[in-house]
Amino acid sequence: MCGCACASCTDSTAAQNLAQFSRLALARRAFAVAACTLVCLCCGPDGAADPDTGGVASNTRIGLPEFVCLSGKPLSCDCNAAIHVHIPATGKGVFRGSTVTIDPIAVQLGHSSDPLQVMIRNPKSPECAAALQIKRVDFAYTFGHPDETEATPGLSCFQGSTQAIPCSKATWKQVIPIGMIPKDGQATMETFFLRYTRFDAKDRTAKVTLHLGGLANVDERTFTFFVKTSVD
Repeated sequence: MCGCACASCTDSTAAQNLAQFSRLALARRAFAVAACTLVCLCCGPDGAADPDTGGVASNTRIGLPEFVCLSGKPLSCDCNAAIHVHIPATGKGVFRGSTVTIDPIAVQLGHSSDPLQVMIRNPKSPECAAALQIKRVDFAYTFGHPDETEATPGLSCFQGSTQAIPCSKATWKQVIPIGMIPKDGQATMETFFLRYTRFDAKDRTAKVTLHLGGLANVDERTFTFFVKTSVD
């Protein structure tokens, strides 16, 4: 009986030691996992794929989704966008603060001018380019005649030659440099149109403001120019 008692005591002690060892091993494992996680969080990705940008590596120095390198080579340069606005009909560029003129003389009373196309491109070099984002286009114009309405104002801005979508309600594609292949939601240019409708002999003035993303300089993320029906 004594032998049995001793054997029982020995088995009990071994079980206790085994349980204590297991708890210690689990504690050490949990500590190791936590430490590893902390190191990963502190170090962060260095040029690694960003899950918020569709798996495309983003520029880690700037750290914003809008600065995703279209070339997929973020470590070679700081990727951002550029903007160039011009009037295809005249070949003239449109600059911040400049004025686009629509000649009112050729427009008869109660009629509208031909739509004047405005083109937006991203002239950034492809290897260091991010997409130019047109977040919205504001068109500020005040009616100058009682017959003007939202549907037919003296000056208007719209997307598409059908004049169906006002600029302020339009959805814009991201503009990528010429030579690159557009994906869904991208284009190598975006356009909108300006139109004058004659209600009287008075001049008309409007302000167009593009709200942009992808430009490195914060001060350049709005692009404002003016539309007038006569030359000063």
